[in-house]
Amino acid sequence: MEVHNIRGYLYEIFIGKHLKDNGFDECVKGKRTRGCIVNGKGEIEGRGEYHQIDFTGVYTKLTPYIYPLRVLAECKYYKKPLSKNIIRQYIGVMKDISENYYVPSKTKKSNKESIFDKQISRFTDIPIIFSVNGFDTHSENLAWAQGINLVSHKGIPIFDEIIKIINDLSELIYKISRRYSYKESDLINLIKYTIYEVSLNSIFSIREFINKLHTTLIDNDLGELHMTYHQIENFIYCEEVYSLSKKIKEINTFIIVTTEKGTVLNLVSKDNFPTEFFQINENMLNDDNYNPNRAQVGVYFENLNNVNRDRVFYLQFNQNGHEDDRKFYFQPNRQMLSEQFPELSEDKRIDLKRSFVGVLTFIYEINKVTRVLELEVKFPYETREELNNMLKFKGLVNE
Repeated sequence: MEVHNIRGYLYEIFIGKHLKDNGFDECVKGKRTRGCIVNGKGEIEGRGEYHQIDFTGVYTKLTPYIYPLRVLAECKYYKKPLSKNIIRQYIGVMKDISENYYVPSKTKKSNKESIFDKQISRFTDIPIIFSVNGFDTHSENLAWAQGINLVSHKGIPIFDEIIKIINDLSELIYKISRRYSYKESDLINLIKYTIYEVSLNSIFSIREFINKLHTTLIDNDLGELHMTYHQIENFIYCEEVYSLSKKIKEINTFIIVTTEKGTVLNLVSKDNFPTEFFQINENMLNDDNYNPNRAQVGVYFENLNNVNRDRVFYLQFNQNGHEDDRKFYFQPNRQMLSEQFPELSEDKRIDLKRSFVGVLTFIYEINKVTRVLELEVKFPYETREELNNMLKFKGLVNE
Protein backbone atom coordinates (compact mmCIF):
# COMPACT_ATOMS: atom_id res chain seq x y z
CA MET A 1 0.00 0.00 0.00
CA GLU A 2 1.44 3.36 -1.03
CA VAL A 3 1.24 6.63 0.90
CA HIS A 4 -1.49 8.08 -1.32
CA ASN A 5 -3.65 5.00 -0.65
CA ILE A 6 -3.19 5.43 3.10
CA ARG A 7 -4.20 9.11 2.85
CA GLY A 8 -7.40 8.07 1.10
CA TYR A 9 -8.28 5.56 3.82
CA LEU A 10 -7.72 8.11 6.59
CA TYR A 11 -9.86 10.67 4.76
CA GLU A 12 -12.52 7.98 4.46
CA ILE A 13 -12.40 7.44 8.24
CA PHE A 14 -12.87 11.17 8.79
CA ILE A 15 -15.91 11.32 6.50
CA GLY A 16 -17.37 8.09 7.89
CA LYS A 17 -17.15 9.37 11.46
CA HIS A 18 -19.28 12.41 10.64
CA LEU A 19 -21.77 10.51 8.50
CA LYS A 20 -22.31 8.17 11.44
CA ASP A 21 -22.80 11.18 13.70
CA ASN A 22 -25.39 12.44 11.20
CA GLY A 23 -27.55 9.36 11.62
CA PHE A 24 -26.20 6.83 9.11
CA ASP A 25 -25.59 3.30 10.41
CA GLU A 26 -22.44 2.01 8.72
CA CYS A 27 -22.92 -1.21 6.78
CA VAL A 28 -19.97 -3.28 7.95
CA LYS A 29 -18.17 -6.19 6.37
CA GLY A 30 -19.83 -9.59 6.56
CA LYS A 31 -23.05 -8.35 8.21
CA ARG A 32 -26.58 -7.22 7.45
CA THR A 33 -27.23 -3.65 8.62
CA ARG A 34 -30.83 -2.45 8.40
CA GLY A 35 -31.33 -4.82 5.49
CA CYS A 36 -28.11 -3.82 3.69
CA ILE A 37 -25.76 -6.76 3.11
CA VAL A 38 -22.00 -6.34 2.74
CA ASN A 39 -20.04 -9.48 1.95
CA GLY A 40 -16.89 -10.72 3.68
CA LYS A 41 -14.73 -8.68 1.29
CA GLY A 42 -16.54 -5.47 2.15
CA GLU A 43 -18.47 -5.32 -1.12
CA ILE A 44 -22.09 -4.65 -2.11
CA GLU A 45 -23.75 -6.83 -4.69
CA GLY A 46 -24.68 -5.25 -7.99
CA ARG A 47 -26.64 -6.65 -10.88
CA GLY A 48 -23.53 -7.92 -12.63
CA GLU A 49 -20.70 -7.65 -10.10
CA TYR A 50 -19.76 -6.89 -6.48
CA HIS A 51 -18.51 -3.38 -5.68
CA GLN A 52 -16.43 -1.87 -2.90
CA ILE A 53 -17.79 1.46 -1.59
CA ASP A 54 -15.75 3.63 0.79
CA PHE A 55 -18.66 4.25 3.16
CA THR A 56 -22.09 2.66 2.95
CA GLY A 57 -24.67 3.65 5.53
CA VAL A 58 -28.43 3.36 5.99
CA TYR A 59 -30.22 6.35 7.49
CA THR A 60 -31.70 5.55 10.89
CA LYS A 61 -34.90 7.53 10.28
CA LEU A 62 -37.51 6.63 7.68
CA THR A 63 -38.78 9.27 5.27
CA PRO A 64 -42.37 9.14 3.94
CA TYR A 65 -42.97 8.14 0.29
CA ILE A 66 -39.49 6.76 -0.36
CA TYR A 67 -37.50 3.64 0.47
CA PRO A 68 -34.99 3.82 3.34
CA LEU A 69 -32.10 6.12 2.46
CA ARG A 70 -28.75 4.46 1.83
CA VAL A 71 -25.71 6.65 1.26
CA LEU A 72 -22.98 5.28 -1.03
CA ALA A 73 -20.05 7.60 -0.40
CA GLU A 74 -16.69 7.70 -2.13
CA CYS A 75 -13.91 9.67 -0.41
CA LYS A 76 -11.16 10.89 -2.74
CA TYR A 77 -7.87 12.34 -1.56
CA TYR A 78 -6.14 13.44 -4.77
CA LYS A 79 -3.58 16.21 -5.16
CA LYS A 80 -5.62 17.75 -7.99
CA PRO A 81 -9.34 18.31 -8.61
CA LEU A 82 -11.11 15.11 -9.61
CA SER A 83 -11.47 14.52 -13.34
CA LYS A 84 -14.47 13.13 -15.18
CA ASN A 85 -12.81 9.70 -15.34
CA ILE A 86 -13.55 9.22 -11.63
CA ILE A 87 -17.18 10.23 -12.16
CA ARG A 88 -17.48 7.93 -15.16
CA GLN A 89 -16.29 4.94 -13.11
CA TYR A 90 -18.69 5.76 -10.30
CA ILE A 91 -21.64 6.03 -12.71
CA GLY A 92 -21.09 2.40 -13.72
CA VAL A 93 -20.88 1.26 -10.11
CA MET A 94 -24.03 3.13 -9.09
CA LYS A 95 -25.98 1.89 -12.09
CA ASP A 96 -25.08 -1.72 -11.37
CA ILE A 97 -25.99 -1.45 -7.66
CA SER A 98 -29.24 0.44 -8.20
CA GLU A 99 -30.46 -2.07 -10.80
CA ASN A 100 -29.91 -5.10 -8.56
CA TYR A 101 -33.59 -5.55 -7.76
CA TYR A 102 -35.54 -8.42 -9.28
CA VAL A 103 -38.38 -10.80 -8.50
CA PRO A 104 -37.23 -14.46 -8.38
CA SER A 105 -38.72 -16.64 -11.12
CA LYS A 106 -40.43 -18.93 -8.60
CA THR A 107 -42.26 -15.98 -7.08
CA LYS A 108 -43.30 -14.57 -10.45
CA LYS A 109 -44.81 -17.91 -11.46
CA SER A 110 -46.53 -18.54 -8.15
CA ASN A 111 -50.04 -17.35 -7.38
CA LYS A 112 -49.54 -17.94 -3.66
CA GLU A 113 -46.75 -15.52 -2.76
CA SER A 114 -45.45 -12.09 -3.66
CA ILE A 115 -42.18 -10.28 -3.27
CA PHE A 116 -43.50 -8.71 -0.05
CA ASP A 117 -43.73 -12.15 1.55
CA LYS A 118 -39.96 -12.50 1.20
CA GLN A 119 -39.23 -9.24 3.04
CA ILE A 120 -36.50 -8.26 0.59
CA SER A 121 -34.95 -4.89 1.44
CA ARG A 122 -34.96 -2.04 -1.05
CA PHE A 123 -33.26 1.36 -0.74
CA THR A 124 -33.23 4.86 -2.14
CA ASP A 125 -29.53 5.13 -2.89
CA ILE A 126 -27.74 8.47 -2.46
CA PRO A 127 -24.52 8.60 -4.51
CA ILE A 128 -22.05 11.15 -3.17
CA ILE A 129 -18.35 11.84 -3.71
CA PHE A 130 -16.27 13.77 -1.17
CA SER A 131 -13.05 15.33 -2.45
CA VAL A 132 -10.20 17.01 -0.59
CA ASN A 133 -9.27 19.13 -3.61
CA GLY A 134 -12.57 19.61 -5.39
CA PHE A 135 -13.62 18.78 -8.95
CA ASP A 136 -12.90 20.12 -12.42
CA THR A 137 -15.72 21.53 -14.58
CA HIS A 138 -16.03 18.36 -16.69
CA SER A 139 -16.56 16.18 -13.62
CA GLU A 140 -19.10 18.63 -12.17
CA ASN A 141 -21.11 18.66 -15.40
CA LEU A 142 -21.08 14.88 -15.75
CA ALA A 143 -21.99 14.28 -12.10
CA TRP A 144 -24.92 16.72 -12.24
CA ALA A 145 -26.31 15.10 -15.39
CA GLN A 146 -26.09 11.63 -13.79
CA GLY A 147 -27.51 12.63 -10.39
CA ILE A 148 -24.29 12.20 -8.40
CA ASN A 149 -23.76 14.57 -5.47
CA LEU A 150 -20.38 16.25 -5.08
CA VAL A 151 -18.92 17.72 -1.89
CA SER A 152 -15.64 19.62 -2.04
CA HIS A 153 -13.53 20.36 1.03
CA LYS A 154 -11.02 22.45 -0.88
CA GLY A 155 -10.06 25.76 0.67
CA ILE A 156 -11.98 25.37 3.93
CA PRO A 157 -9.61 26.43 6.76
CA ILE A 158 -11.16 24.16 9.36
CA PHE A 159 -9.86 21.15 7.40
CA ASP A 160 -6.29 22.42 6.95
CA GLU A 161 -4.93 21.01 10.20
CA ILE A 162 -6.79 17.72 9.71
CA ILE A 163 -5.36 17.30 6.22
CA LYS A 164 -1.85 18.05 7.51
CA ILE A 165 -2.16 15.40 10.24
CA ILE A 166 -3.52 12.90 7.70
CA ASN A 167 -0.46 13.55 5.53
CA ASP A 168 1.97 13.16 8.44
CA LEU A 169 0.22 10.06 9.78
CA SER A 170 0.16 8.46 6.33
CA GLU A 171 3.92 8.88 5.99
CA LEU A 172 4.41 7.44 9.49
CA ILE A 173 2.20 4.40 8.80
CA TYR A 174 4.11 3.76 5.59
CA LYS A 175 7.48 3.90 7.40
CA ILE A 176 6.35 1.75 10.34
CA SER A 177 4.87 -0.91 8.08
CA ARG A 178 8.07 -1.08 6.04
CA ARG A 179 10.38 -1.11 9.03
CA TYR A 180 8.52 -3.67 11.15
CA SER A 181 6.63 -5.61 8.45
CA TYR A 182 3.21 -4.64 9.79
CA LYS A 183 0.15 -4.57 7.60
CA GLU A 184 -0.97 -1.04 6.78
CA SER A 185 -4.58 -2.23 6.94
CA ASP A 186 -4.13 -3.34 10.59
CA LEU A 187 -2.80 0.09 11.56
CA ILE A 188 -5.62 1.82 9.68
CA ASN A 189 -8.28 -0.39 11.33
CA LEU A 190 -6.87 0.51 14.74
CA ILE A 191 -7.13 4.22 13.86
CA LYS A 192 -10.71 3.77 12.65
CA TYR A 193 -11.73 2.05 15.87
CA THR A 194 -10.01 4.74 17.93
CA ILE A 195 -11.73 7.62 16.17
CA TYR A 196 -15.14 5.94 16.09
CA GLU A 197 -15.23 4.44 19.57
CA VAL A 198 -12.74 6.00 21.98
CA SER A 199 -14.20 8.97 23.85
CA LEU A 200 -11.88 11.88 24.51
CA ASN A 201 -13.98 13.19 27.39
CA SER A 202 -11.74 13.90 30.39
CA ILE A 203 -8.65 13.10 28.28
CA PHE A 204 -6.05 15.89 28.43
CA SER A 205 -2.73 14.24 27.57
CA ILE A 206 -1.24 11.67 25.23
CA ARG A 207 -0.50 9.37 28.18
CA GLU A 208 -4.15 9.45 29.31
CA PHE A 209 -5.18 8.75 25.72
CA ILE A 210 -2.89 5.70 25.45
CA ASN A 211 -4.22 4.31 28.74
CA LYS A 212 -7.84 4.87 27.61
CA LEU A 213 -7.22 3.16 24.27
CA HIS A 214 -5.56 0.19 26.01
CA THR A 215 -8.44 -0.16 28.50
CA THR A 216 -11.11 0.15 25.79
CA LEU A 217 -9.53 -2.58 23.68
CA ILE A 218 -9.39 -4.93 26.68
CA ASP A 219 -12.93 -4.16 27.88
CA ASN A 220 -14.39 -4.86 24.44
CA ASP A 221 -12.32 -8.02 23.97
CA LEU A 222 -10.94 -6.86 20.63
CA GLY A 223 -8.14 -9.36 20.31
CA GLU A 224 -6.82 -8.53 16.83
CA LEU A 225 -6.82 -4.77 17.38
CA HIS A 226 -5.30 -5.21 20.82
CA MET A 227 -2.53 -7.36 19.34
CA THR A 228 -1.83 -4.71 16.69
CA TYR A 229 -1.68 -2.07 19.41
CA HIS A 230 0.83 -4.07 21.44
CA GLN A 231 2.95 -4.90 18.42
CA ILE A 232 3.38 -1.23 17.62
CA GLU A 233 3.79 0.46 21.01
CA ASN A 234 5.09 3.43 19.04
CA PHE A 235 4.65 6.65 20.99
CA ILE A 236 4.95 8.86 17.91
CA TYR A 237 2.27 6.82 16.13
CA CYS A 238 -0.11 7.11 19.10
CA GLU A 239 0.61 10.83 19.37
CA GLU A 240 -0.37 11.37 15.72
CA VAL A 241 -3.54 9.30 16.15
CA TYR A 242 -4.39 11.32 19.26
CA SER A 243 -3.88 14.57 17.35
CA LEU A 244 -6.11 13.38 14.51
CA SER A 245 -8.83 12.26 16.93
CA LYS A 246 -8.80 15.62 18.69
CA LYS A 247 -8.98 17.62 15.46
CA ILE A 248 -11.82 15.53 14.06
CA LYS A 249 -13.82 15.82 17.26
CA GLU A 250 -13.26 19.58 17.36
CA ILE A 251 -15.68 19.82 14.44
CA ASN A 252 -19.00 20.26 16.20
CA THR A 253 -21.08 21.01 13.10
CA PHE A 254 -20.90 18.79 10.03
CA ILE A 255 -24.23 19.04 8.21
CA ILE A 256 -25.18 18.01 4.68
CA VAL A 257 -27.70 20.52 3.28
CA THR A 258 -29.49 20.81 -0.06
CA THR A 259 -30.16 24.02 -2.00
CA GLU A 260 -33.40 24.76 -3.84
CA LYS A 261 -31.68 23.69 -7.07
CA GLY A 262 -30.60 20.35 -5.65
CA THR A 263 -26.94 21.18 -4.99
CA VAL A 264 -25.48 19.48 -1.93
CA LEU A 265 -23.34 21.57 0.44
CA ASN A 266 -21.42 20.63 3.57
CA LEU A 267 -21.67 23.14 6.43
CA VAL A 268 -18.80 22.74 8.88
CA SER A 269 -17.72 24.58 12.01
CA LYS A 270 -15.94 24.12 15.29
CA ASP A 271 -18.95 25.83 16.86
CA ASN A 272 -22.15 24.08 17.85
CA PHE A 273 -25.11 24.56 15.55
CA PRO A 274 -27.31 27.36 17.00
CA THR A 275 -30.48 25.45 17.84
CA GLU A 276 -31.73 28.47 19.80
CA PHE A 277 -32.79 30.02 16.49
CA PHE A 278 -35.33 27.23 16.06
CA GLN A 279 -36.99 27.22 19.47
CA ILE A 280 -40.77 27.04 19.07
CA ASN A 281 -42.77 30.05 20.31
CA GLU A 282 -46.17 28.61 21.27
CA ASN A 283 -47.75 32.07 21.24
CA MET A 284 -47.01 32.36 17.52
CA LEU A 285 -48.32 28.98 16.34
CA ASN A 286 -51.67 30.40 15.22
CA ASP A 287 -49.97 32.93 12.94
CA ASP A 288 -49.91 31.63 9.35
CA ASN A 289 -46.66 33.50 8.66
CA TYR A 290 -44.80 31.97 11.58
CA ASN A 291 -42.25 29.28 10.66
CA PRO A 292 -40.19 28.00 13.60
CA ASN A 293 -38.23 25.72 11.26
CA ARG A 294 -36.70 28.58 9.25
CA ALA A 295 -33.88 30.95 10.20
CA GLN A 296 -32.36 33.75 8.15
CA VAL A 297 -28.64 33.88 7.45
CA GLY A 298 -26.07 35.91 5.61
CA VAL A 299 -23.40 34.66 3.24
CA TYR A 300 -19.98 36.27 3.62
CA PHE A 301 -16.41 35.68 2.57
CA GLU A 302 -12.95 36.40 3.87
CA ASN A 303 -9.61 36.38 2.10
CA LEU A 304 -7.05 33.75 3.00
CA ASN A 305 -3.43 34.70 3.47
CA ASN A 306 -1.90 32.67 0.67
CA VAL A 307 -0.26 33.27 -2.67
CA ASN A 308 -3.43 32.37 -4.58
CA ARG A 309 -5.47 35.02 -2.76
CA ASP A 310 -8.15 32.41 -2.13
CA ARG A 311 -11.45 33.20 -0.44
CA VAL A 312 -13.50 31.14 1.96
CA PHE A 313 -17.28 31.49 2.33
CA TYR A 314 -19.39 31.01 5.42
CA LEU A 315 -22.89 31.54 6.84
CA GLN A 316 -23.75 33.64 9.88
CA PHE A 317 -27.00 33.91 11.80
CA ASN A 318 -28.54 37.06 13.27
CA GLN A 319 -29.92 37.70 16.74
CA ASN A 320 -31.26 40.88 18.28
CA GLY A 321 -30.07 42.88 15.32
CA HIS A 322 -26.48 41.67 15.63
CA GLU A 323 -24.69 39.02 13.62
CA ASP A 324 -23.75 35.94 15.56
CA ASP A 325 -19.97 35.46 15.57
CA ARG A 326 -20.19 31.73 14.79
CA LYS A 327 -19.12 30.86 11.24
CA PHE A 328 -20.37 27.86 9.26
CA TYR A 329 -18.09 27.26 6.27
CA PHE A 330 -18.99 25.77 2.89
CA GLN A 331 -17.61 25.49 -0.64
CA PRO A 332 -19.43 27.87 -3.06
CA ASN A 333 -19.72 27.78 -6.84
CA ARG A 334 -17.12 29.01 -9.31
CA GLN A 335 -18.77 32.39 -9.82
CA MET A 336 -18.39 33.26 -6.15
CA LEU A 337 -14.76 32.09 -6.18
CA SER A 338 -13.85 33.99 -9.34
CA GLU A 339 -11.42 36.90 -9.30
CA GLN A 340 -14.19 39.23 -10.47
CA PHE A 341 -16.59 38.50 -7.61
CA PRO A 342 -15.15 41.03 -5.06
CA GLU A 343 -15.24 43.73 -7.74
CA LEU A 344 -18.97 43.33 -8.40
CA SER A 345 -21.48 45.72 -6.91
CA GLU A 346 -23.01 44.76 -3.58
CA ASP A 347 -26.39 44.13 -5.21
CA LYS A 348 -24.84 41.81 -7.79
CA ARG A 349 -22.94 39.86 -5.12
CA ILE A 350 -26.14 39.49 -3.09
CA ASP A 351 -27.99 38.23 -6.16
CA LEU A 352 -25.31 35.62 -6.86
CA LYS A 353 -25.36 34.44 -3.24
CA ARG A 354 -29.12 34.14 -3.19
CA SER A 355 -29.16 32.43 -6.57
CA PHE A 356 -26.63 29.79 -5.50
CA VAL A 357 -27.70 29.22 -1.91
CA GLY A 358 -31.32 30.43 -1.80
CA VAL A 359 -32.93 28.29 0.91
CA LEU A 360 -30.95 25.43 2.42
CA THR A 361 -32.86 22.41 3.72
CA PHE A 362 -31.67 19.64 6.03
CA ILE A 363 -32.83 17.22 8.72
CA TYR A 364 -31.73 17.96 12.27
CA GLU A 365 -32.65 16.69 15.72
CA ILE A 366 -33.45 19.25 18.43
CA ASN A 367 -34.41 18.09 21.92
CA LYS A 368 -34.90 14.53 20.60
CA VAL A 369 -37.37 15.74 17.96
CA THR A 370 -36.39 15.24 14.30
CA ARG A 371 -37.19 18.34 12.25
CA VAL A 372 -36.75 19.59 8.69
CA LEU A 373 -34.97 22.94 9.03
CA GLU A 374 -34.40 25.73 6.52
CA LEU A 375 -31.80 28.48 6.24
CA GLU A 376 -32.83 31.43 4.08
CA VAL A 377 -30.23 33.81 2.69
CA LYS A 378 -31.59 37.24 3.65
CA PHE A 379 -28.60 39.44 4.58
CA PRO A 380 -27.84 42.22 4.29
CA TYR A 381 -31.35 43.49 4.83
CA GLU A 382 -32.56 46.09 2.39
CA THR A 383 -33.50 48.42 5.27
CA ARG A 384 -33.01 48.60 9.01
CA GLU A 385 -36.80 48.80 9.31
CA GLU A 386 -37.14 45.40 7.63
CA LEU A 387 -34.61 43.92 10.03
CA ASN A 388 -36.38 45.38 13.08
CA ASN A 389 -39.76 44.13 11.86
CA MET A 390 -38.38 40.62 11.51
CA LEU A 391 -36.89 40.72 15.00
CA LYS A 392 -40.14 42.00 16.51
CA PHE A 393 -42.04 39.26 14.69
CA LYS A 394 -39.82 36.61 16.25
CA GLY A 395 -40.04 38.30 19.67
CA LEU A 396 -36.29 39.00 19.80
CA VAL A 397 -36.54 42.75 20.56
CA ASN A 398 -38.84 44.86 22.65
CA GLU A 399 -41.15 47.50 21.21
